[in-house]
Amino acid sequence: FRYHAFMLSSSFQPREFCPPKRLSNKHLQTISGVFLRNDPDCRYVTDVFDIELALRKGNKLLSSISQEPDIFGLFWDDRQRVETPDGDFFHVDWKYHSGSAGGSSGKGGLVVIVHGLQSNSNSSLSVDLGKAYHNQGLDVACINFRGCSGTPNDGLRAYHLGFTDDLLQFLSMLSSSEAKPPPIFLSGFSLGANVVLKALGELGSSAYREYNIYGAAVSGAPFDNERNIHFVQKAGFNKIAYNDSLLKSMKNTALRQLERFEESKEAKLLSYDDIAKATEISAFENAVIAPLFGFRNNVDYYRKTSCINFLDN
Repeated sequence: FRYHAFMLSSSFQPREFCPPKRLSNKHLQTISGVFLRNDPDCRYVTDVFDIELALRKGNKLLSSISQEPDIFGLFWDDRQRVETPDGDFFHVDWKYHSGSAGGSSGKGGLVVIVHGLQSNSNSSLSVDLGKAYHNQGLDVACINFRGCSGTPNDGLRAYHLGFTDDLLQFLSMLSSSEAKPPPIFLSGFSLGANVVLKALGELGSSAYREYNIYGAAVSGAPFDNERNIHFVQKAGFNKIAYNDSLLKSMKNTALRQLERFEESKEAKLLSYDDIAKATEISAFENAVIAPLFGFRNNVDYYRKTSCINFLDN
């Protein structure tokens, strides 16, 4: 297994990323993809990339940003509720290549998508990935982290950068079903990319032998979050666009759940005031993630969950 994995991984030849000068801003690249992925004139940069065509089409970005995004909720065919051993649940949304659960499965196998922080199966990126895999003849299942599917979960504990429990439970369900599981591929972005890579590191060669996982593809993985968090919270555009927008959603969810479960054992570990006054994601992690999941603090959390520490497996 390791020999074949080495031969496959070594076949990829990395190249230096050299974007056109006028399109070199990292924030523009990050944000514009949301609006331009489905534009027929938007394509990958290659050796024969037509920069003049790209610039002529640049006005489409400005007009797209002012429009409301499409409603993606109707993409998925089915929703599965999975009960967890600790008394909670998560939702998995399915897209069948046959169009229905009773039809034949996708010829190429099943792709399991794991979304990013405060995202869900109906985000534009989750749906765009689902469409791309579906168009290649694959069935698609997108795991919604606890509390992200539109239905509040049944506890204060939800998920975090290294929370692989629900993904591993879902993979176990697939492998233990009566029907032989199809070839399985994992796909994750941002926080979901870290979860996928950490899970594969935890499984090692058993990923293939026991779970029929044939491969994985991730993007935007925060390999070392002890380093990455400083960029997310950097004063200026980073803090406004990334830290503040994500933190607002995280705090709202945590405070609502704390009010729902204020009499629970876990609630005694939390301080409403500490959560409410957090102005950085790292402070929120100290106030919520660390106490609920048994980390000493946010740095201990990063060191024990960043996927860079699991890649050797």
